[in-house]
Amino acid sequence: MNDLESAPADGAFPHVEGLAVVTFAAAAARLAGEFPGIPAARIEALLVREWEAFCAGRPLVIPAAVEDGAREMLGDAG
Repeated sequence: MNDLESAPADGAFPHVEGLAVVTFAAAAARLAGEFPGIPAARIEALLVREWEAFCAGRPLVIPAAVEDGAREMLGDAG
């Protein structure tokens, strides 16, 4: 488990570009614990919809491998 997978005891989450961030899995697990009667698939779908509304489809962070893949594709295009 990394530092983004559980809520810190003091409520202070890590920040990226000024926004508090958590992992998708950690948020889904916390919500499933708070709302045990709601299927995990529904909770995950709601998280995706909220993320799309909040971010307008532009991710705040990406895996470093995505940048590496884009670099490789751009190099092949030149």
